[in-house]
Amino acid sequence: MEYNFFRFMGQGVRSEGEFHHNILKLNTIDSTNSFAKAHFDELIDRTAVVADYQTAGRGRAGRSWCSLEGNLFLTLILKPNIPFSPESAHATMTHYMGVSLCLLLEKMGLRPGLKWPNDILVNGKKIAGILAEFVPMPSKNSRPQMGIVIGIGVNLNMKDSDLEAIDQPAVSLAQLLPPKRRPDRDHFLTAYLDTFFEEYDLFLRNGFAQIVKTYDSFLLYKGEKVRLQTEQNTRRGTLKGITPSGSLLLEDETGRQNEYYAGDVWLE
Repeated sequence: MEYNFFRFMGQGVRSEGEFHHNILKLNTIDSTNSFAKAHFDELIDRTAVVADYQTAGRGRAGRSWCSLEGNLFLTLILKPNIPFSPESAHATMTHYMGVSLCLLLEKMGLRPGLKWPNDILVNGKKIAGILAEFVPMPSKNSRPQMGIVIGIGVNLNMKDSDLEAIDQPAVSLAQLLPPKRRPDRDHFLTAYLDTFFEEYDLFLRNGFAQIVKTYDSFLLYKGEKVRLQTEQNTRRGTLKGITPSGSLLLEDETGRQNEYYAGDVWLE
């Protein structure tokens, strides 16, 4: 396997007003998430694993991810020094990653939205998806410690014909921005890592409360009839918003609001 450190400058911390990041750049790989899990112990906290091309890119629920060269395939290795619990920042790290991307796209003049829990859309079409996986870490006490391998795929430079082959409406920056305003993969990567780590330490301390208002501002389909597909069944209702813990609130036909922690949301 061919890989090398593209840039190795600190651990995602500020230096003289700028961030420096550990970036491990791969050429062809099966999946950046799979690579990160396999090498989790040997790679330091906050390493960014990036590939030019993936042969077996993965999305949520076992879906494949279109992995053509020229787009962003990024996995972050995170080893937060906080105990793992259902209320800790681990549980909503995908939410944080999605908000970070929305903030960056907004700075670029776009109007992104979050399709709960972790798809990012622009103009009603998917531009990015996120997949997080937990990795057990040694603990010095009885409370479990968990690391996170969290991947994001962003469509940067896809042709119309490539987008049409995807099983849902999709878009890339190539369709949204004129050529002179489109960043290349590495510039977009650096800008995204800067945005992600801007408030990462605060998020670790405060959890979802740190971003709940921002997430809600990007949340799609509020007040609309939606279908929620879970592993067990299908629920329908009006999307009312999110809870302080990041779960979804649906109002059923009786007016009762129900809370859901996982699933895929679709407009009815």
